[in-house]
Amino acid sequence: MNRKTLSLVIFTAVFQAATLSHSYSSTGAASITSTNIILSQNLTGMSDWTSGQPFLDVIKYMRTWQTANAVNMGNNAWGTGLAQYLTLDANGWPTQIPCQIPNIYNGEPDSNNTGSYLSAQQIVHSLVNVELPGSYRLRFLGTGTFTLGGQGNPYQWSQTFGPADIAALPVDAGGKHYFDTPYVYTPPDGNGNPVGSLYLEIDYSTGTNYLRNFELVTPGYATNDIVHNPFNPQFLATLQGFNTLRMMDWGAINNSPVVSWTNRTLPNTYTQSQLTGVALEYMIIICNQLGENLWLNIPHQADSNYIQNAALLILNGAKADGTPYNPCSDNPSLRSWPPLSANLKVYLEYSNETWNSMFQQASYVVTQGCALRDQQGYPFNSDNYTAGEQFAAYQSANIWQSFYQVWGTNAPRRLIRVMAGLMDPYMSGIRLGAFQIPGLITVKQVPDALAIAPYFGSPVADNLVNSGALATATTAQILQAASDDMTNSVLPTVASVKAVADQYGVKLNCYEAGQSLLAGWANIGNTNLTAQLIAANRDPGMSSLYAVYMAGLSSAGVVEMANFSHMSEPSQYGSWGSIEYLTQPLSTAYKYQSLLSWMSNNPVTSATLPPTIQITAPASVIDTYGIGSAAVSLSASNSVDYFGTITSCTWTIGTNTYTGTTITPQLPVGVNSIIVTATNTHGITSSKTIQVVVRPQGSDTILVQSSFMGTAPGQNIPWTNTSTLSLGILFGGWTYLPPTFVNNVGNLGIGSGTSDNNVFGVYLEGYGGLPEHRSTLTDAVNYNEYISCTITPNPGQTLDLRGASVQWTIHSNNSNAAQQCTLMTSLSGFSVGSQVYQSALFNLNGTDKSDTFSTFLPFSAAYQNVTNPVEIRIYLSGNCFSDKPTQLSAFKLTGAIKSLQNDNQINNLSSPNFQGRNPSSNGWIWDDNSYGTNYPEDY
Repeated sequence: MNRKTLSLVIFTAVFQAATLSHSYSSTGAASITSTNIILSQNLTGMSDWTSGQPFLDVIKYMRTWQTANAVNMGNNAWGTGLAQYLTLDANGWPTQIPCQIPNIYNGEPDSNNTGSYLSAQQIVHSLVNVELPGSYRLRFLGTGTFTLGGQGNPYQWSQTFGPADIAALPVDAGGKHYFDTPYVYTPPDGNGNPVGSLYLEIDYSTGTNYLRNFELVTPGYATNDIVHNPFNPQFLATLQGFNTLRMMDWGAINNSPVVSWTNRTLPNTYTQSQLTGVALEYMIIICNQLGENLWLNIPHQADSNYIQNAALLILNGAKADGTPYNPCSDNPSLRSWPPLSANLKVYLEYSNETWNSMFQQASYVVTQGCALRDQQGYPFNSDNYTAGEQFAAYQSANIWQSFYQVWGTNAPRRLIRVMAGLMDPYMSGIRLGAFQIPGLITVKQVPDALAIAPYFGSPVADNLVNSGALATATTAQILQAASDDMTNSVLPTVASVKAVADQYGVKLNCYEAGQSLLAGWANIGNTNLTAQLIAANRDPGMSSLYAVYMAGLSSAGVVEMANFSHMSEPSQYGSWGSIEYLTQPLSTAYKYQSLLSWMSNNPVTSATLPPTIQITAPASVIDTYGIGSAAVSLSASNSVDYFGTITSCTWTIGTNTYTGTTITPQLPVGVNSIIVTATNTHGITSSKTIQVVVRPQGSDTILVQSSFMGTAPGQNIPWTNTSTLSLGILFGGWTYLPPTFVNNVGNLGIGSGTSDNNVFGVYLEGYGGLPEHRSTLTDAVNYNEYISCTITPNPGQTLDLRGASVQWTIHSNNSNAAQQCTLMTSLSGFSVGSQVYQSALFNLNGTDKSDTFSTFLPFSAAYQNVTNPVEIRIYLSGNCFSDKPTQLSAFKLTGAIKSLQNDNQINNLSSPNFQGRNPSSNGWIWDDNSYGTNYPEDY
């Protein structure tokens, strides 16, 4: 999770302010108007110290096996760290105890525990914390010798069972021996959390009837069916009412070792407190029992077989051995574990915080993105970190595609495709923008939601220490500082990310959210600071902060917030739990009360969210037959709905109306505006407007494709070399203006070309004491900072450039280069506001890299029947300083050329310097590779 908010605010004189009441507002917060933001919950990771007691069988969250000396060596360590030598059955129970350790002799020094010694044989033991007092029922199979104990003075007890003792125990209907323990007490710990513990040690177990399948059942549930109803009802009750359960920590996703399906934890595995996480079957059961959606995180290294099997298991359920149940070929009696209820949805996210360097998945995505770029030629960014960000999008799309292939028509109805990322508008744009890069993501998948983690209060703890205010700070002042961070930094950043989400047509979610009163590593051991932060989290004022926070997220446009997290004790590592422990009086769980209050006052109804429309459509098509129109395939089959099913789609094109998820209308040459309306099972509708350009016959003809191969032109301009030039076209070549003088103070124009070969390069210069930072498009226009070329139809020929495609590549040597380019033509004009295309900023990382840009020329009368020369200019701007080396390394223009005499299209024949048309391109190269038929319009 994100322990530190990225944008730190300067800690001002908050701690000199007067003590405030428990009602917090600041500029902007009071005016927030709430909407029905959806609340969901992150489940806290499974561990033996969990404060939730989620399973009725507490063995299910027991610590994994520890080894200890079978023979007393005089100074025995509690754990010898030799569990790798154990022989285990399929469910993790040891089949041979004591275990003989190879190459270990009695009395050998224990390298893991200074001053301790090892025995050659080892036993196993483990423990688990419990919150509910009373007598636990022990059940098990097999015979041998084991010890069960209740830990913690003054209530400690221990009982050893040998073969004769076991034989004397009663046996239940399932064939298991059972025994009811002495009363287990749960005295309060340092946080006031009632905690007891149970200890299990296996001293002797061998043969075919080895000790196995232990259960320790919560008091009051000894005879319950804990296979089909494995969860503690008290635990379930605290999760009622939330929309979705995010399973990131249950899946142990951070630093996950899971690669293949066989690596995963099974429901019959002896404990679910594993490095491989909780079994998917249990995730499904808890969602089914609560009627809440499943938010699934796929481990970062998971292979395609793992992903496919996960999709199958969620859809169809599983057999006893953990393999997916096949309804077409398997007997129904073989399905031991249920599928996710058909009315529930799956939020599908790749890993967790792959941007966060504290987790292994962050370096993994960088490695994978760079490998695909360097070894297979994928167009990942030349900056390695950016390539990792793009790989996260790439792999997300592949995972979604696997689910779509398995689920078929169920996928758009039940799958929410989550693209999680850093809470930063620029970085969010990189991830969403990856779906636009030609050749990067080849599957037809796009996200439904962008998800961020807008924690508030992150700067507060360290600023308390650094400002010297810790000793005098009050709880009210700490909460006010957290409120200021929320209002002044976090919520404005959320709004800026929402603008990016809107740009790409996706909803904005919070995969995690809440307070983040946490010290940095330098202050993590400051006990006074920890006590202050815990006190602030336990204060009723935190409930008020959460109310303002949720209203602020709603106002910023967030659709769904997954609180982090459900239940955990506070410590120096954070107070993340909305509830601290299972038996906490909920009237004192102020964060949790705020969540409940929000859900009560802002109920989610069927009208809360309309359908999300995703349209698959070409950006343009060609009137191939010259009939004035073309058939265009349009589909809304990937559209999704949060609370129901899309029942109908209506397409309005001009005066015509079509119905159906997929249609193929005949669209006329020109720009066609299309309105798509989707309706769900609740009668709620949403609409989206797209544009599809039908380009004239012959518009895919390459008019000119420049060649920049060869010696740098320097002052030898124009640069006229071409690899393709249509018959009937005169190409004037590339050039730039001579230096421009203003008020006799210096050279403000474009200077001499670069000395690099295979490019057409320029230096933008600043002289004479004038500001060198001329970064805007207005500056570029005023100072003639552009390169240009001219095309002219031969006499008797006419050009149709309506919807013609232009593609060019700018190569930037370093961060001094121009970081923005703008295309203008003489047919539209060369003033600010008449640009045909203006790029976003590029080359922000100061690396040697190339950026390719493409656009369509306007579909206006000025671009039809062109007989005069057409000048095309590329203006260079954006964060420029002196001596800015910027180079053009590729350029291609398509369009139709006809004879004035018979209006016939002129074939693309060779001129004297024409070297042959690329038959595979069939016109504009990027049409085939990315923006061709069935490319999602949203991206």
